[in-house]
Amino acid sequence: MKRFLIKIKENMLLALLFCGISFLLIVGGIVYYRYEAEKIRKSRYAEIHSLAKLKSEVLSNWLRERQSDILVISESPIYQDAVEKWISDPRDEGLKKKLVERLLVVKKRYNYLEILLSDSLGNIYLSTGNHQEFDQELKGKLQESAFSGTPLHSGIYRCQFDQKSF
Repeated sequence: MKRFLIKIKENMLLALLFCGISFLLIVGGIVYYRYEAEKIRKSRYAEIHSLAKLKSEVLSNWLRERQSDILVISESPIYQDAVEKWISDPRDEGLKKKLVERLLVVKKRYNYLEILLSDSLGNIYLSTGNHQEFDQELKGKLQESAFSGTPLHSGIYRCQFDQKSF
């Protein structure tokens, strides 16, 4: 009987040792899993962050290029002189045609939907499209651009007259 009790105690110690080791392995596995999950999460966050930063830089560069395109057209002394001549004599159809042709070349080469020539009040003088009238939202943006003296990007614009998006 004594041997039997010693055998039970040994088996209990082995069972307790087995349970202890199992518990430590389970806790270690959970801790390791959480560590790796956090490491993967941080890695993915860093990848997404770098992609967002790259995309932001690409969009910023694209916007700077579009602003440069606008400035190249608007600051051309030859084009400014031609516009001033035409505004002083709007009946000169030959000059108007040349101005529109110049804008059409820019429109085609830069793949723009439309190019407008307007005054500081938002009145449209020339357009490369069929539009002769625009809604107040666009006129407000044109006035804002004229007031600030810099090109203005308005984002996606939907004309209220023909429902086209620009």
